[in-house]
Amino acid sequence: MPKSFWSTVKYFKPEEFDSPGEPWSGQRMDPYLIKMLDELRARYGGPIIITSGFRTQTRNDELRDKGYETVPDWRI
Repeated sequence: MPKSFWSTVKYFKPEEFDSPGEPWSGQRMDPYLIKMLDELRARYGGPIIITSGFRTQTRNDELRDKGYETVPDWRI
């Protein structure tokens, strides 16, 4: 994802979407999802915390074994 994309995102930083131990992995997130979250944040008017963004297959396997879903997690 080009750096110019992130200049259009007001409320999030790329590293918020990184998988643990995988710097810049958040760059593999779907830009459409990031823009939707940014728009949601603008309309909501409060913080949205990304608790889990991009996950590598290894990370997905680890979390699935613990009963977690394989989708991005966030909370308001």
